[in-house]
Amino acid sequence: MILTEKFVREKIIDWLSRKGYSRRLQIKGESEHGIDIKVRHNRYPRYYIVEVKGDPDPKKVKHPGSRREVSFIYVLGQIVSRMGYKAKYLYAIG
Repeated sequence: MILTEKFVREKIIDWLSRKGYSRRLQIKGESEHGIDIKVRHNRYPRYYIVEVKGDPDPKKVKHPGSRREVSFIYVLGQIVSRMGYKAKYLYAIG
């Protein structure tokens, strides 16, 4: 089973909603730049910032395992570059 970025994003949003995060939900479109998911807790001034990656399409990629490794390193760099000193943000990779 291939875990597409869309599938992973939807499951993360479901999980965040169950944990009380659903206010001011912002989801990046496929062709947009920026944070993939940003959402505020319903009762507290705390945000989750999530960078999401899915499995590569095996029809388009010669070595899916290598592509997953590159995607992980890329998403790790994205989330680290967005980190700041403000305590109201929680960061995650999906």
